[in-house]
Amino acid sequence: MYYQVPQHIDKEKVFIVNRSEIEGRLEPEFYRPSIATLEKHIRSLATRRLRDYAMYMAGGATPKKTEADKYYTDSESGIPFLRVQNLQTTGELSLDDCVYINKDTHNGLLQRSC
Repeated sequence: MYYQVPQHIDKEKVFIVNRSEIEGRLEPEFYRPSIATLEKHIRSLATRRLRDYAMYMAGGATPKKTEADKYYTDSESGIPFLRVQNLQTTGELSLDDCVYINKDTHNGLLQRSC
């Protein structure tokens, strides 16, 4: 069946998703047309998924920037701390603004996230 959305309605706010298009995620925001288009684009570029590269993924604490000297260090002696902003919309991992944590933080505060 074909539905035509009137021109005055914002198609990013009012949209229809067929049951066959639902893939495990139930939040409506995921199926917003611009997000769905971006998701299809990323899937077309990606040959592998993040889980193919990571042994374990966890959400959790992020050390405070205000206490940088306590938690962070330089790239020479630190451990890369990957954050959501390191994942690009192209499906690639960007280390341009990667931060590095010291070994104490890695083994203590962020032990669950490692």
